Amino acid sequence: MNGRTSLLAFLKADGCPDEVFSFIEAVRRLRNGFAHDIRLTDAKLVEIIKARPDKSQLIKSLCQIEEYNEAALIKDYEKDGGFLRLCDCRCDTAVPDNGVRHH
Repeated sequence: MNGRTSLLAFLKADGCPDEVFSFIEAVRRLRNGFAHDIRLTDAKLVEIIKARPDKSQLIKSLCQIEEYNEAALIKDYEKDGGFLRLCDCRCDTAVPDNGVRHH
C-alpha cells in the first residue's frame, strides 16, 4: 500500500465520507508523484496532472466534479491556474460555457 495504509485505514475507521476520502487519496498521489520527481519543480499543477496516467480520476477526485467535459475543463485550468484549487468545491453551480457541473 505504499505507506498509505495507516492514514487511509484511520480515515475509514473514523467514518470519513467517500468523497473526502477520495480527495485526500488523490492529493496524496499527486503530492507523492510531484515530490519524487525533481524535474517537476517548476511545472504547473495542471501540467503535472495532464502527464499522469490517472489524470481523469485525479481531476474528478480533486474537484469533486460530477459531470464535465474533460478537454474543456483542462483548457480552463490552462487559462487560469486558479480555477484548479485543492479544496472541497461542493456546489450546485453549472458553468454553461464548458459543461462543468459541480455537486
